[in-house]
Amino acid sequence: MSQIMGKKEKLKLQRKEAQKEMEVVKKEGKKKTKVFIVLLLLLALVAYEAYVAVNKNKANQSENKKNNEMQQSTENQQENKENVEAQQPAETAESQVENQKIVMETTRGNITLELYTKDAPKTVENFLKLTKEGFYDGLKFHRVISDFMIQGGDPNSKGEAGKDFVYDANNNPNNLPIAGMGGPGYTFEDEINPWSLGLDEATISSYESLGYQYNKNLTSHKMTVGALAMANTGRGGTNGSQFFIVTQTDQPHLNGKHTVFGQVLEGMEVVQSIQQGDEIVKVSVVE
Repeated sequence: MSQIMGKKEKLKLQRKEAQKEMEVVKKEGKKKTKVFIVLLLLLALVAYEAYVAVNKNKANQSENKKNNEMQQSTENQQENKENVEAQQPAETAESQVENQKIVMETTRGNITLELYTKDAPKTVENFLKLTKEGFYDGLKFHRVISDFMIQGGDPNSKGEAGKDFVYDANNNPNNLPIAGMGGPGYTFEDEINPWSLGLDEATISSYESLGYQYNKNLTSHKMTVGALAMANTGRGGTNGSQFFIVTQTDQPHLNGKHTVFGQVLEGMEVVQSIQQGDEIVKVSVVE
């Protein structure tokens, strides 16, 4: 009997020890779980901060890239603008003047003309250059067609007809210079925008086949009464010093064929009275 009781007591004691061990294990397990959870939270926090830092860095890089591209674009635009400006021909002081005026003194009276310095800059520059050199002084109006135009500016027409030059190439026994055949010793291109004059594409193409080269950036003027235009040989790019003025009626069939570079302001009655052989006494620039 005493042996049985001893066994029971021993079992009870073992159970108690086992329970104590279980409680210790549970407590340690809870501690480990808490530690594990804390570690997980710390890792999550670190990962979140790293994520934020990475995204912030990407955003900064993107913003810097955008700013750099904008700056580069601005620099490129400025550079392109400077290149375009550098490629454009420099304007002289004369070509920058709007509505330059000249006075053409003739044996019939004075004619005041306005020159289109912006619409035909090279033509006007050439005309003013020759004017200041006295090139036109003493020349004749060598070609006059009634109800159409008067033409001058040929250095061959200086002096006395029949002695220094002739008007008719078929009546020239002494082989004199022929009025209407001379120039300044060079030629230059036209300054015409046929589209601004209302010409159709077929007409423009036909004129281009004659050597005319057009410029859409210009504003051209129609061949109306009083128009001052460059004479040529009937082909493009043959301008020199000769000019004509429309006298009585508009000449639309000449639109696109001649550079109109000025207009009569005063003295239209003088223009309409000019005859072949009348002289250009002097051409002066109105300062």
